[in-house]
Amino acid sequence: MTPIWLLLLYVPGLVALYFLKLKRRDVVISSTILWRRSLEDLHVNAPFQRLRKNWLLLLQLLVLSTLIVAAWRPRMTGEAAGGRNVLLLIDNSASMSAREAEGTRLDLAKRDALALVSKMTGSDRVGLIVFASGTAVLEPLTSDSGLLEARIKSVEPTTLPSRLDQALVVAHGIAQSVAGAEVHVFGDGCYGDLSALPPEVKRMQVKLSSVGTSLPNLGVTEIDVRRSFEAKGRTEVFALIESFDPAPARVAVTLKVEGVTRDARELEIAPGGSQAVVFDASSVEEGMAEVSIDAPDALDSDNRAWVRISPRKPIRALSVGKANPWIDLVMQSANGVQHRRMGEAEFARATQGVRREAALSKLGADVVLFDRASPEAFGPDPAGGAETRKNLPEPILPSIYIACRPPLPAAARAEDDKEKPVVIDWDRAHPLNRFIVLTDLFIETSTVFQPSGDLRSVVDCDSGSLVATCRYYHPGERPVPAVLLGFDILKTNWPIGHYSFPIFFSNALEWLSSGGASLDATHVRAGEALVFEPTSASEDTRVRFKSPSGRHLNAVREATGAFTVASANETGVYEVEVDGATAGRIAVGLLSARESDLVPTKALDFGEFKVDVSTAREKGARDLWKWFAAGALLICVLEWLVYNRRLAG
Repeated sequence: MTPIWLLLLYVPGLVALYFLKLKRRDVVISSTILWRRSLEDLHVNAPFQRLRKNWLLLLQLLVLSTLIVAAWRPRMTGEAAGGRNVLLLIDNSASMSAREAEGTRLDLAKRDALALVSKMTGSDRVGLIVFASGTAVLEPLTSDSGLLEARIKSVEPTTLPSRLDQALVVAHGIAQSVAGAEVHVFGDGCYGDLSALPPEVKRMQVKLSSVGTSLPNLGVTEIDVRRSFEAKGRTEVFALIESFDPAPARVAVTLKVEGVTRDARELEIAPGGSQAVVFDASSVEEGMAEVSIDAPDALDSDNRAWVRISPRKPIRALSVGKANPWIDLVMQSANGVQHRRMGEAEFARATQGVRREAALSKLGADVVLFDRASPEAFGPDPAGGAETRKNLPEPILPSIYIACRPPLPAAARAEDDKEKPVVIDWDRAHPLNRFIVLTDLFIETSTVFQPSGDLRSVVDCDSGSLVATCRYYHPGERPVPAVLLGFDILKTNWPIGHYSFPIFFSNALEWLSSGGASLDATHVRAGEALVFEPTSASEDTRVRFKSPSGRHLNAVREATGAFTVASANETGVYEVEVDGATAGRIAVGLLSARESDLVPTKALDFGEFKVDVSTAREKGARDLWKWFAAGALLICVLEWLVYNRRLAG
């Protein structure tokens, strides 16, 4: 680009034009009366004379100066799109429906996004991404501000949790194709740890405009139905009420079954605390239960939650392997469990060399526990360590493997004899871990599993998984789930020092006997998949999910035979329709402490660094050269008018 000082050389050049000496030829005339105007021009021929007042020269100097300033491309700081390529990320998760003084948080986010788009210049390109538990690209990079404004106005609130990390990954995929892209996030700042993002995603220019203020709120963050561990025949509905209020809170909690009020309690919750409430639902054989709180706070979607109460079904459990008094005690105390033992030789005779249907008939069980034993039905005990587990035949019944060799999915690995592993975390969302805490658990040695796509960890240590689940697939049959325990429970303090021991095995029996199917689960969280696994279905079977608002969602049939919808986007009760007839119901609730916590964070935590949250609109640079160019054109018109008027005079 030409330096600005070189352009300034045009100014003395223009002035020099007024000093040029005209070259004329002499002509004899009779009188100078008619040539007085021409005589005035002779003064110009005198070099280095003092310039007289000349409006044309002043106007021309002004035009030239204006064009030079325009070429300099001056900018003014103000509210602008902040770059030529901008990606707008608008959060429409559940917490964005919280009511602020000027409207909902989503309304404020859309207002700020529209204000930014209104500052676009002709060379800017802006894209629009909306995110909650999933991410959707509403508009790729475009210069059409009218289209962007329409897209922004069309963004609707949801009752889903937020996943900013996924949205940033999607934005990075788009930003890679353009130069100097900026990412502007419009949300409430209620986001978690982002340190697990890939380094290339963290390096993006991310700016967050927070539209949230600290609002007190109460919400139902957990719900479940359970069989009492103390009294047989007792069914309980459990709910956890959490307060995100700096002041003590008093709230009424109500239980309804099929719309009929069954019980109500009043709770007092300490500031920032939580309290569990347990309702007796023993008189309910089957139905949909709803727990609600009377809390006139800023967010409504977390004030209700639903759970399905199913008829009690007996579970036939079969133990194969070494004697274990603790397992026997758990099976005897568990509600609705019919337990018996079978020797390894008898198990082998019942399963080897017979058809699958015959083996199932001989076993007469719903769940099999292999306790420190590798039955011959799964092949001989080959030498070769943990890798040989991949070659073992798969189970035909839902199974629990305790300190023995299970068959592993192709991509999974296992490491033997981890000394004194320490539990560092467990999957609280998994049905196996309902109502349990696994702190202070001592384990002498354990096999450690490395999770893969088909093997999910439910209890973690620092080097892998101590307890995992997996599924085995048989052509034309429902998947067979299994629970893998890498340690011998007799070499732990679990049976003696933890109330979680009987609860875990009770949870495992219920989950396995249901086949791990989502329809048999008591509830799912908003944003999770809806899954229906029919006992039998033809090629022409059609399955739809009817949402609480009445929308019909066509399910996709998976290779396993299950029918799924990727995400439950509404809270309430979904109906499962098979060929037009109702076949079941699924309860969906928000159940997210993060969404119920309406206190924004002060910064986005990327681990190595933090990005401060801005409560003001983004200030950017606006080009002013167009205004100077337009001014130069206007002065040229004015000069033309002055010149013609002078000629006319």
